[in-house]
Amino acid sequence: MGLFSSIKKVVKKVVKSVKKVFKKVLKFVGKIASSKWGKALMIASAVFTGGMALSAGFQGFTQSAGGFLTKFVAGAKEFVGALANPMGQAKK
Repeated sequence: MGLFSSIKKVVKKVVKSVKKVFKKVLKFVGKIASSKWGKALMIASAVFTGGMALSAGFQGFTQSAGGFLTKFVAGAKEFVGALANPMGQAKK
C-alpha cells in the first residue's frame, strides 16, 4: 500500500500547485479585463472576429451561389440588350 499512498500524495501536490498557478493567472487576467484598455481590447477583438466570420460566411455563400449569380447577370445583360434593340431581338 505504500506505493499507492505515495502516488496519491504526489497527485495531490500537483493538483494543489496547479490550482495556485491558475488562481494567480485568473487574478491577473481579471485585472487586465477590468481596465479600460482591457475592455477596448476585448471590444476590438470581438469586432475583428465577427468581421472575419461574416467574411468567411459570405465567401462560402458566393462560392455556392456562383452558378446562380452568373446566370442572373447573363440574363440581365440579355434583357438590357433586348430593351436597347427590341426589333433585333424579336427577329432572332
